[in-house]
Amino acid sequence: MASELSKDWVSILKRNHALTRENVRRALKNCADEHQRLALQTELERLNAKQPNTAAKAAKAAKGFGTRNQRMPISPEHRFFVEHLPYKPYCTNDLTTGLQVRPAQQALTHAYLQFNSPAMVWTLVQDIDHDVDRDYFMRHKAPKPNRVVKNPDNGHGHALYFLAAGVCRTDAGRLKPLRYLAAVESALCRQLEADPGFAGLVTKNPLHPSWETLVVHDHQYSLAELAEPLDLKSAANEKSYRDAGLGRNVTAFDAVRLWAYSAIRDFWGPGGFDRWHKAVSAKVAEVNCQFPAPLPFSELKAIAKSIAGWTWRNMTPAGLHELIERTHTPELQSLRGKKATNQARIAFLGGVASGQARRKASLEASKSIRAMARLMRAQGMSYRAIEEALGVRRATLHRWLNLCLTNRPISDNSRFWEPERSAGHPK
Repeated sequence: MASELSKDWVSILKRNHALTRENVRRALKNCADEHQRLALQTELERLNAKQPNTAAKAAKAAKGFGTRNQRMPISPEHRFFVEHLPYKPYCTNDLTTGLQVRPAQQALTHAYLQFNSPAMVWTLVQDIDHDVDRDYFMRHKAPKPNRVVKNPDNGHGHALYFLAAGVCRTDAGRLKPLRYLAAVESALCRQLEADPGFAGLVTKNPLHPSWETLVVHDHQYSLAELAEPLDLKSAANEKSYRDAGLGRNVTAFDAVRLWAYSAIRDFWGPGGFDRWHKAVSAKVAEVNCQFPAPLPFSELKAIAKSIAGWTWRNMTPAGLHELIERTHTPELQSLRGKKATNQARIAFLGGVASGQARRKASLEASKSIRAMARLMRAQGMSYRAIEEALGVRRATLHRWLNLCLTNRPISDNSRFWEPERSAGHPK
């Protein structure tokens, strides 16, 4: 992801509707930049100053949810759920007729609605196709949900778990918390004998009169609290979480980002980002087709935007060349070779053939950069602009562009092309 110095933590938290005292304190612990720490400390003081004003908070709650001219009264037990809804969630009264996008105030009048935004996860939902009562969760030795929204006709329901700190699903967040959350969701699904094919997009609306809503408690869980009674390390959980629920986000992200690291080389050049973004979006859609319950388009768009933007900023020709040089030093190759136990593994890790592997990797990187330089020059860019974009010296750039006119292929034993000698040129 972006470096620490380029992160504006306050803006990130505001953009993801996660500007709470707990999240600001967590950012302070992980922030090393003094300027950012000062901004976070100022924001924390502002939030602390607002906290004692309970009268204003109660007055705002009494007004309800919605616009100034038309507000919907929201009871205190549903305030957390309502405050963390997407701005315009999917909603419907009949799942067979499809979903509609409506403002949150209108969506709350429907029987089903989207409970998490593509950017943040604040609520976990489990679809239980059994008769759910208050003792159901004790019998299954699982954490008690905050709310249970039941169908009064058959007793089936949705169990809602509220999170104390939301988990970000965009490029502003980290992948490890999302992996952790996906593993917790999968283990919770197996523990409760819930439906593993539940798409996790819409839930029964706890405010709708069609359902019976049980208010169990108001404690907001941390991921560690949810994981404590669950077995996250079992082989069954590791295998099952990848194709359902939040695991689909992790699986799609991993598959496409690994593909993107090498595929981006075909799109380097001025004006190539639009083509690159379209290619990443197509790859994400291709991976999504493999899931039994595909991800919605809004989440696919968020995944593609994250991967395309990060790789375009970080996987540059000069950056790739530097990465190869840094990760294929003789010392590292020697250590990799010592860890191998057979000749095939040694050759794969580059132990015995470390010099050959290093030369081959360097040659591939050099070819990519030379091709990029020729493309930029053909598009009319100046030598100075190409030099700054690729991070190469002027003499090297002139040699690449002048020698490419000879059409002489590069030798595997030389780092750069050598000029053709004329017939009368002395050796």
